[in-house]
Amino acid sequence: MKRKGNTRQIDALGRIVIPKDFRNTLGINDFDSLELFLEDDRIVIKKLGKECVFCSGQENLAEFSGKYVCASCMAQLVSPSEKAEAKHE
Repeated sequence: MKRKGNTRQIDALGRIVIPKDFRNTLGINDFDSLELFLEDDRIVIKKLGKECVFCSGQENLAEFSGKYVCASCMAQLVSPSEKAEAKHE
């Protein structure tokens, strides 16, 4: 990816403004969720896409209560009634 530079100051509440051209390039819209993490000596900001809450997979996703679960993790989930039945067998 081509490196773009821009300087921003952190305000008194610890906030910075992500430049509009950066947001447009990355498809970041108002109220999108972003993930922040440290990578060595860098702060990385990543737009959250649809990914499994358990394994971060991005294929065969199903939505449940605003969260996504992939088919593989879904197969590993067992409902409480199924657990109870398995204990009695």
